[in-house]
Amino acid sequence: MHLARKAYNTLHSSAVCIQTGMRVMVARNDLRFRLQTRAAILIQARTRIASTVKAIVDERIGNGEVSNKQGDFLQILLSANTLSDNEKIEFC
Repeated sequence: MHLARKAYNTLHSSAVCIQTGMRVMVARNDLRFRLQTRAAILIQARTRIASTVKAIVDERIGNGEVSNKQGDFLQILLSANTLSDNEKIEFC
């Protein structure tokens, strides 16, 4: 009886160790997936913001609203002659 109990305890300990390792692997993969998803969402949001700002800049330039008057932040940014168009969009 003692040998059977000892064999069972060894088997049980091994099973618990394997289960723990599998749970760690699943948790690590889940965390990696969540981080990659979050990074992708942030990149997409940044791209959408940049395209929206570019559209606003193009609209204001097309309407001739660029002047040296002190208005909102975008107006001040557009009136700066030292920055390229890409730099102005990236600044926002």
